[in-house]
Amino acid sequence: MRRSHVLAVSSATLFLCTMLAPCHMPPHASTTSTSGGPEAVIAEFYPCGLCDDEYLVIENSGSETISLHNWTVADGEGALRFARSIELGPHARLVVSSNSTSYARAFGCAPDISLDAPEPTLSILRTGTFRLADGGDSMSLIDHNGVEVDFVAYGKRTESSTSWAGEPVPALRKGEVARRCRENGLVTDTDSMSDWLHFREFKYGYTDLPDMTATVGPGDITAFASPDCGLASVVDVIGSARSSLRLCAYELSSTAICSAILSAIASGVSVEVLVDGAPAGGMDEEEIKCLSILALSGATVRVLSGNLSAEVVQHVGPLHAKYMIVDDLRSVVLSENFVDSGLPSDPLSGNRGWGLVVTSSDLAAHLRLVFESDSRPSRADVHDWLDDPRLEPGAVLAEEAAGPVSTGMSGSMTTTSESVVRLLLSPDSSPCEPFLCSLMRSSRRLLVEQFQADLLWKDRWTGETCPSPLICSAEEALEGGAEVSLLLDSVWFNAEGNGDVADHVNSFASSRGLHGEARLMDLSGPVSALHNKGLVSDGRTTLVSSNNWGHSSFARNRELAAVVDSEEVARYFVSVFETDWEPDYEPPVADAGPDAELRVGESVVLDGTGSADNRFVARWQWRLEGEGMLVDHGNKAVFTASHPGEYRVHLLVQDAWGNTDIDSVEVVVSSFSNSAIGPRSRWFLAYSALLGALSSVMGAAAARKLNHRNRSS
Repeated sequence: MRRSHVLAVSSATLFLCTMLAPCHMPPHASTTSTSGGPEAVIAEFYPCGLCDDEYLVIENSGSETISLHNWTVADGEGALRFARSIELGPHARLVVSSNSTSYARAFGCAPDISLDAPEPTLSILRTGTFRLADGGDSMSLIDHNGVEVDFVAYGKRTESSTSWAGEPVPALRKGEVARRCRENGLVTDTDSMSDWLHFREFKYGYTDLPDMTATVGPGDITAFASPDCGLASVVDVIGSARSSLRLCAYELSSTAICSAILSAIASGVSVEVLVDGAPAGGMDEEEIKCLSILALSGATVRVLSGNLSAEVVQHVGPLHAKYMIVDDLRSVVLSENFVDSGLPSDPLSGNRGWGLVVTSSDLAAHLRLVFESDSRPSRADVHDWLDDPRLEPGAVLAEEAAGPVSTGMSGSMTTTSESVVRLLLSPDSSPCEPFLCSLMRSSRRLLVEQFQADLLWKDRWTGETCPSPLICSAEEALEGGAEVSLLLDSVWFNAEGNGDVADHVNSFASSRGLHGEARLMDLSGPVSALHNKGLVSDGRTTLVSSNNWGHSSFARNRELAAVVDSEEVARYFVSVFETDWEPDYEPPVADAGPDAELRVGESVVLDGTGSADNRFVARWQWRLEGEGMLVDHGNKAVFTASHPGEYRVHLLVQDAWGNTDIDSVEVVVSSFSNSAIGPRSRWFLAYSALLGALSSVMGAAAARKLNHRNRSS
């Protein structure tokens, strides 16, 4: 927004820029400027290093409009002087960029002043060589009277100022933006590096979107868990799409999910997909096939991927969020990736994860804004999958896994009362500390399931390790009298780190006599990995998120969390938690039903529905004794008599943890119709059968004696 004479920052531009980069509170207490002069500060800067751009932001932190005419920004080697009248309203910001094209690609809006604009239209005059050094430099903001009103130093600076106290801000990393912290919405100005030491990281092209809260009505939330009903719930939502489907994923390789999306495309649904370009371990072959098939079938598939060596800054860390937006009305928030282990076809084998389907046009609109900002094709770090060298033009979707032979332990649950849902984005929602800390500290009863937790985090600015603020928040809750149950994953690559966290929490609680316990999950049951990142607080507030308990998950990565205020939703996930918390070592009780009599050619239904378990009967297996063949599966089996005789059928019942029990049923098959003969005839037949059996035994004995005599002679 540049004008040749008077530059006024409009409210519309301010709104757009605020959505992209709004203000947040700082991670520490400090004060704002209280000088009697103009309250303008250097609020943000990006040293030249990547993307052929450097920019700075001047902000009016006061309550009166400031004219920047003849103000100067100097770095010791050069200066920028505002040569025309530029009015900066209260709390307004002015962006000055050296490369308007690069800035617009990164942030989605043009800078207020572009140094690469034609000279006659420039509002700024340059003297000397004004260029911010990568390794360190300083900037002074000088008013029209020659008074230095602000100063900032970073890295290995050479200039000093009476307006600065202590050490400079540590040197910035490649692609990193320096931005002031805020307190109560106002920039902090203590003339020291503490003004700049925020918790979250800001990369070139960053977003800073606000949280979104909405009240939803009865029936507008469906809660579900994996492996029990995760796949069915997600496929149902995809199948409900009528106009649009947007899917954001760290990984997308599930054949069932891709098949459902292809069906949506075939029915005329517009599909957009955004995936991380470099998940841990790289994209597997199945994901490459899925993305290729979707893109070639009409879906818009984009990839988020940076490359610092090619001067492409990725505006967030790994794209670790997992969500969908359907018809701009329903939002799906998951802890699980769209892969077979996260959303398995077998509801009794796979990752433990939580998910929500929320019907709200407001929440969907907010999430769409996030999706469109991250997937904007003008971004240098976003490219089309059709242009990706990994594209497979001849890819064929793998066959879907056979349907499960069992049902999950729990189905989905739909609310019957009003609820409040809040969406929080990382790193945007964690300016000062992980957004989760305040919720944990205020809890009186806390149930947590977490895939990966780090006991120590590395400080961005000092490089030193410090205790995890999440673990500290749990300890604060414990010291306040809360009960805390922390369940952590125990797969081999998490066992050591999560084990350290569990030992620490248990030691902390026991040494102080507090009500806290941490465990590593017993994976002998239906859950193959505790991939969840959720919690329930005070039986009312539920977190469903993609955030692991590591520094980068809150400070750097793109993550999504939903916090739901609903006793119904909380009860559902408390039930799932309790199932995971206590392993099941008690076997089921098998009941094969009553014995049966029938004639050749008839059938009987063997009934095992009387079998029971303290939790859940997962499988029934019927086998014919001797032959070992499977008669049937399920809680009932059909036995058809083809030959007369006495048969024993065994029923093996298994619970979800693999505990088993066996019961048997006798089936007597005769060649006569039981209804056509009386009791005396039935006795005669049995007596005749017994005599026949005795005769056979006696005959066999006589034959053995005769053979013995022959051998003896």
